[in-house]
Amino acid sequence: MSEAKKFANFALANNETAKLTSIVLQRLYTTLRNQLMHGGATWNSSANREQLKDAVQFLSQLAPFIIDLMMDELV
Repeated sequence: MSEAKKFANFALANNETAKLTSIVLQRLYTTLRNQLMHGGATWNSSANREQLKDAVQFLSQLAPFIIDLMMDELV
C-alpha cells in the first residue's frame, strides 16, 4: 500500500477531514496534470477517460461548495 493510501486511511479512520481532503486534492491534481499536460489523455482518445470522468464529477461537486464557503466569509 502506498504512503498516500496509508495516510488517507489513517485520516479517514480518525475523522481528520482537512488532512484527507488535502491528500485527495493532491492526488487529483497529480493525476489530472499527468493526464492533461503530459499526454495521458488526448483529444477523442478513450484511454484514461474514467479517471477524467471521476475527477470532473468530484470537482463539479466540490467547486460550488468551496465557492459557497468563500462567499459566506465575505458577508
